[in-house]
Amino acid sequence: MALLQVSNVSMARITPRKECILVLTNLLMETEEQLNDNIATLGSDMRALSQWNPCSKWKVNFVVRTNLETAFAEKLRGLMERGDLEPMVRYTSSSARFNKYAFMKPLVRQMGEYDYVLMKDADMRIAGFPWNAFMEKKGGSVISGPLREAVGESLMNWMRRKAPGRQWYQLHEARYWKSAANATDFESVEPLASGFIEQYFALLEGDFAAWFFKVALTDGFLNQTLSWAPDNMWCGAAADMRPEKPDCSLVPVVSEHLDTRTIDIERTNCPCTTCPCKAADLPKRRPRGLSNDKAAFLHNVYHDGPLFERWILASEEYRNEVAR
Repeated sequence: MALLQVSNVSMARITPRKECILVLTNLLMETEEQLNDNIATLGSDMRALSQWNPCSKWKVNFVVRTNLETAFAEKLRGLMERGDLEPMVRYTSSSARFNKYAFMKPLVRQMGEYDYVLMKDADMRIAGFPWNAFMEKKGGSVISGPLREAVGESLMNWMRRKAPGRQWYQLHEARYWKSAANATDFESVEPLASGFIEQYFALLEGDFAAWFFKVALTDGFLNQTLSWAPDNMWCGAAADMRPEKPDCSLVPVVSEHLDTRTIDIERTNCPCTTCPCKAADLPKRRPRGLSNDKAAFLHNVYHDGPLFERWILASEEYRNEVAR
């Protein structure tokens, strides 16, 4: 079996797992350098996952600049030879934001055919990730996620600078767990019951994913460009659907984060016409405990639906008081 937290695992030490995994991710390629790097990274991650879980399928939404069409087609042919990739390709000259869940809507029914659905950002690595330890330690959780650590990030440099992290939820950052105060918990690799698993790397049970996304991927949600609502709701939904199981667990193993920063972070959390959201953007009956942006999103996108409100509220305290 693989050692915990070990990056390079030889084939001789791998016992293939039986679960079938559906992997969903988006890849935006705007330059030839980005194209080459992204295809190499994707191929490496596909090979790594197939060693542990031969029954894995990747469905990737490629968004490619029109001037890269020929170069991309050549690279794609090489990836397709593996047989575990189903690409969805959109060539565009536009730099407009897009909802990264939109391509998943036609795939919702298929999710239930897999044991698990892995949703991850393309810059979160599987190659070098202790996948088997993650799968073993997550236990029976409906949704699980690992820690992340940016390439080149150093705990000693961070402590010396005393600088805040770029990411919003610091509890999900490996450097928090590697501090002297938390090192024992990190080394034990024991999962932490969590009210929130961020969408950068989330493993969902397949039948739960099919049920949840059938409800959550409404036309109102898909017809706008923000992509952060589902991960604000899925732990609350898991508690509803599977009350007999742990809903969400954060497993202290580390996925390398390339941090390509292809998303405009400044606008990610603003669902209002002008940002930041103001009182005038909010409904008259604002759910108690919700921040302005969540209340505005619930109102404008989900029309104050009580089910969505309950799911968002289920993780709001954790996101605001624990994870940051």
